[in-house]
Amino acid sequence: METLLGYQNRRRFTTKTKYYQYWVQNDLFDLVLVKTWGSLTSKRGNQQSTPIQFSDLPSYCANIENTRYSHGYLPFLCVGIEKTRQASGYSPNG
Repeated sequence: METLLGYQNRRRFTTKTKYYQYWVQNDLFDLVLVKTWGSLTSKRGNQQSTPIQFSDLPSYCANIENTRYSHGYLPFLCVGIEKTRQASGYSPNG
């Protein structure tokens, strides 16, 4: 499994109205798994950072991906919230 170090190497999942993304970044002492999620149609969302050992990284990532797939999310390849909104059919005018 490739290392997801840095925001540029994030994994992103979307439904028609929601997004979920995660990446791994270096902290002062160890690695941190950063997860963000929210709505594509509003400004609602949240973020969580969890310290993680490198040896636990593959199981955490597999668990996240399996959970997202079971909740109806699909992987998203384009980068940027506007491209995600366009792909989901979101229109700011209603």
